[in-house]
Amino acid sequence: MPTREPLKRLEAGLPASWFRDPAHYQRELDRLWYDRWIAVAREEEIPGPGDYHVAEIGTQSIFVVRGEDGALRAFHNTCRHRGSELLEGKGNCKLIVCPYHSWT
Repeated sequence: MPTREPLKRLEAGLPASWFRDPAHYQRELDRLWYDRWIAVAREEEIPGPGDYHVAEIGTQSIFVVRGEDGALRAFHNTCRHRGSELLEGKGNCKLIVCPYHSWT
């Protein structure tokens, strides 16, 4: 029969330092968010060309968009030059335009 000893240590809750320690936060990001594939939407939620879905993965914003060829692609949700957020929520767009530069 498995022991419950390790769980008894957590009966009082997680140590307070875990909620404010930058090193612990970075470990959580690395192990929970950045070390594996993360599902952000179901394929049918992005059905047609130009449809997109924005998601937060750890501290990063990404979007998944369906191309004219029907393929799904994921990108960082920022302009490479100024870091402006490109898209919000869900929707459809013909072009992705940087709100700072108006680059497409």
